[in-house]
Amino acid sequence: MTTYTLSFANLAVPGTGSNAGNTDTVSGQFTIDFTNNKVLASSLTIDGVDALSAVGGSGGNIGTFSDNEDGTYNVGMTNLGSDYNFVMYFTGQNPTALGRIIYQSANGRSFDTGATSSNYYAPNNDLPAASAVACFCSGTHILTTRGNIPVEALAVGDLVVTASGATRPIRWLGHREIDCRNASAKIRPVRISAYALGPDRPARDLLVSPDHALCFDILGDALVPAGALVNGATITQPEMDRVSYWHVELEGHDILLAENQPAESYIDTGNRAFFVESDVVSFGAEAVARTHAGFCRPFHASGPLVEALRAQLRARAEALGWTLDETPALDLHLLVDGVRIEPIVRGSACRFQIPAGAREARLASSIARPVDVGQSDPRELGVCVSSLTLCDGFGADRQIDLSDPRLDHCGFHALEEGARRWTSAQTILPAEYLRDWPDGAFLRVELCGPPVARWIAPASRETLARQPFTIAMAKPSQPLEPTV
Repeated sequence: MTTYTLSFANLAVPGTGSNAGNTDTVSGQFTIDFTNNKVLASSLTIDGVDALSAVGGSGGNIGTFSDNEDGTYNVGMTNLGSDYNFVMYFTGQNPTALGRIIYQSANGRSFDTGATSSNYYAPNNDLPAASAVACFCSGTHILTTRGNIPVEALAVGDLVVTASGATRPIRWLGHREIDCRNASAKIRPVRISAYALGPDRPARDLLVSPDHALCFDILGDALVPAGALVNGATITQPEMDRVSYWHVELEGHDILLAENQPAESYIDTGNRAFFVESDVVSFGAEAVARTHAGFCRPFHASGPLVEALRAQLRARAEALGWTLDETPALDLHLLVDGVRIEPIVRGSACRFQIPAGAREARLASSIARPVDVGQSDPRELGVCVSSLTLCDGFGADRQIDLSDPRLDHCGFHALEEGARRWTSAQTILPAEYLRDWPDGAFLRVELCGPPVARWIAPASRETLARQPFTIAMAKPSQPLEPTV
């Protein structure tokens, strides 16, 4: 069982009018039940660590905590009054600091509490969901006065060469290993393919965390997080089991050269405790005072500048030989207890045989994001399903209601007009359905809707890779000659 120890103090959420109701999603392997009226309180134990929690407000509070079965949990609060605080106290770990806590409600509204948490602990294989972490992946080459050095081979005091051509000593290094299996797009690293941003930019494939900002010169230098540039072609978020994230901190925020691509150095936004080396250095800055104003360049996560950059990167992908294909390439299959089962296909219907005693069935397929081909939908979409039916082959059928709320937490996207649902890369069939068919069953999947356009890779990217490109990147001065 994963251990989490959290303390959220005075997390007043704005915008909750009288008798408001919200559903906030948080990550972590724990369950909790609020039962009292005015001040909801409960106690629980996580791996031997005692915990107390409370929710207070001016209304007649009612709260519930439910498991989504996908690594996230929903806390539902009703009758919260005009304002409320969500306070959770855990004991048993040394206090550290974490950054801002942002809640996102079920209707898509985000609430930045402006508050910080304390007493936070997560094991080496988990990324704190409340913190944006900007890191390089192991193997990334950083330009130093000794040449291009893998980030994991750097040491405090090494001299890096910045995008301006200056040399600056490394002040601090931090790293952490992350379990990426079944991780969300907020955690999985972004791969910027070689030449995706211009000739020799990057010189090799560059892998960074989604929040790591790259530097571009468009109407002046600007920082844009890698996650905002994912296009499904030259910039992707590949599946991987584990990754080691690394930070490189200088005396101030600056622009490093990673695989010849300008990219930000570490700036402390309250997440230093996330790293293994967190007990080595503590510079004591207040998390609430850390804003993008402390960045060395203007920061843009969205807006016209980012959209213009995305359009130019799409043009670059097409120049490199990437093409759009709108024909189905579903690779639709069923994973039953880890064993792949191929479908029998007739028209738009696919039928899978589920063996007796099956405990888990995942409907898997290729995925695509409409946003990567110029649409506004950012979801990762698999196939569009109009019906799901289980049968035993002897006339006993059971149609799965696509409005079943259990599907909301099993990898299905929300029910759409016309009683259809999109799957994600791996959509889990609720276990209750399998238990009703202990001797095995057939699963019939009826598909509908047009396929999502996807990018097709060129046979070779070398021919056009070094052609001039119109994006004016943040260019370094002449780098220093490597010294031995």
